[in-house]
Amino acid sequence: LAAIGYEPAINLDTLETREETASHRALYLRIGVAGFSFGNIMLLSFPEYLSIGDDLLASFRSFFGILNILLALPVLLYSASEYLLSAWRGLRHRTVNIDVPLSLGIL
Repeated sequence: LAAIGYEPAINLDTLETREETASHRALYLRIGVAGFSFGNIMLLSFPEYLSIGDDLLASFRSFFGILNILLALPVLLYSASEYLLSAWRGLRHRTVNIDVPLSLGIL
Protein backbone atom coordinates (compact mmCIF):
# COMPACT_ATOMS: atom_id res chain seq x y z
CA LEU A 1 0.00 0.00 0.00
CA ALA A 2 2.82 2.41 0.78
CA ALA A 3 4.24 1.94 -2.72
CA ILE A 4 1.07 3.30 -4.33
CA GLY A 5 0.72 6.22 -1.93
CA TYR A 6 -1.59 4.79 0.72
CA GLU A 7 0.66 4.22 3.69
CA PRO A 8 -1.36 2.89 6.63
CA ALA A 9 -1.22 5.05 9.74
CA ILE A 10 -1.75 2.42 12.43
CA ASN A 11 -0.81 3.41 15.95
CA LEU A 12 -2.21 1.26 18.74
CA ASP A 13 -1.27 3.81 21.43
CA THR A 14 -3.76 6.38 20.16
CA LEU A 15 -6.53 4.04 19.16
CA GLU A 16 -9.37 6.29 20.32
CA THR A 17 -8.83 10.02 20.53
CA ARG A 18 -11.18 12.97 20.72
CA GLU A 19 -10.36 14.04 17.17
CA GLU A 20 -11.37 10.68 15.77
CA THR A 21 -14.67 10.61 17.63
CA ALA A 22 -15.51 14.14 16.45
CA SER A 23 -14.91 13.17 12.83
CA HIS A 24 -16.87 9.97 13.33
CA ARG A 25 -19.79 11.95 14.76
CA ALA A 26 -20.09 13.96 11.54
CA LEU A 27 -19.93 10.76 9.50
CA TYR A 28 -22.60 9.11 11.66
CA LEU A 29 -24.83 12.14 11.19
CA ARG A 30 -24.42 11.97 7.40
CA ILE A 31 -25.25 8.26 7.41
CA GLY A 32 -28.20 8.90 9.72
CA VAL A 33 -29.66 11.55 7.41
CA ALA A 34 -29.24 9.25 4.42
CA GLY A 35 -30.76 6.29 6.28
CA PHE A 36 -33.72 8.33 7.54
CA SER A 37 -34.46 9.60 4.04
CA PHE A 38 -33.96 6.16 2.50
CA GLY A 39 -36.42 4.55 4.89
CA ASN A 40 -39.10 7.17 4.42
CA ILE A 41 -38.74 7.25 0.64
CA MET A 42 -39.11 3.47 0.53
CA LEU A 43 -42.20 3.58 2.75
CA LEU A 44 -43.82 6.31 0.67
CA SER A 45 -43.06 4.38 -2.54
CA PHE A 46 -44.24 1.00 -1.22
CA PRO A 47 -47.85 1.22 -2.50
CA GLU A 48 -46.61 2.21 -5.94
CA TYR A 49 -44.18 -0.73 -6.08
CA LEU A 50 -46.90 -3.25 -5.30
CA SER A 51 -49.76 -1.49 -7.13
CA ILE A 52 -51.81 -1.45 -3.94
CA GLY A 53 -54.84 0.84 -3.82
CA ASP A 54 -54.82 2.24 -7.36
CA ASP A 55 -57.75 4.54 -6.57
CA LEU A 56 -56.03 5.99 -3.53
CA LEU A 57 -52.67 6.05 -5.28
CA ALA A 58 -53.96 8.15 -8.17
CA SER A 59 -54.94 10.97 -5.85
CA PHE A 60 -51.71 10.90 -3.82
CA ARG A 61 -49.18 9.98 -6.52
CA SER A 62 -47.98 13.52 -7.20
CA PHE A 63 -47.96 14.39 -3.48
CA PHE A 64 -45.79 11.37 -2.65
CA GLY A 65 -43.50 12.18 -5.59
CA ILE A 66 -42.93 15.73 -4.37
CA LEU A 67 -42.43 14.47 -0.82
CA ASN A 68 -39.86 11.94 -2.06
CA ILE A 69 -37.95 14.70 -3.85
CA LEU A 70 -37.99 16.84 -0.71
CA LEU A 71 -36.68 13.90 1.32
CA ALA A 72 -33.93 13.24 -1.24
CA LEU A 73 -32.61 16.82 -1.15
CA PRO A 74 -30.85 16.51 2.25
CA VAL A 75 -29.18 13.34 1.03
CA LEU A 76 -27.94 15.07 -2.09
CA LEU A 77 -26.91 18.32 -0.42
CA TYR A 78 -25.59 17.02 2.92
CA SER A 79 -24.84 13.29 2.87
CA ALA A 80 -23.29 13.22 -0.61
CA SER A 81 -21.51 16.56 -0.32
CA GLU A 82 -18.10 14.97 0.37
CA TYR A 83 -18.29 12.97 -2.86
CA LEU A 84 -19.53 15.92 -4.89
CA LEU A 85 -16.85 18.28 -3.54
CA SER A 86 -14.07 15.75 -4.07
CA ALA A 87 -15.22 15.15 -7.65
CA TRP A 88 -15.36 18.90 -8.30
CA ARG A 89 -11.84 19.38 -6.90
CA GLY A 90 -10.57 16.56 -9.08
CA LEU A 91 -12.18 17.96 -12.21
CA ARG A 92 -10.81 21.43 -11.47
CA HIS A 93 -7.31 19.93 -11.42
CA ARG A 94 -8.12 18.00 -14.61
CA THR A 95 -7.91 14.60 -12.96
CA VAL A 96 -10.59 11.96 -12.69
CA ASN A 97 -10.75 10.36 -9.26
CA ILE A 98 -13.11 7.66 -8.04
CA ASP A 99 -15.59 10.26 -6.82
CA VAL A 100 -16.37 11.51 -10.34
CA PRO A 101 -18.32 8.41 -11.47
CA LEU A 102 -19.91 8.16 -8.02
CA SER A 103 -21.05 11.77 -8.26
CA LEU A 104 -22.43 11.21 -11.74
CA GLY A 105 -24.39 8.26 -10.40
CA ILE A 106 -25.70 10.33 -7.49
CA LEU A 107 -26.79 13.16 -9.75
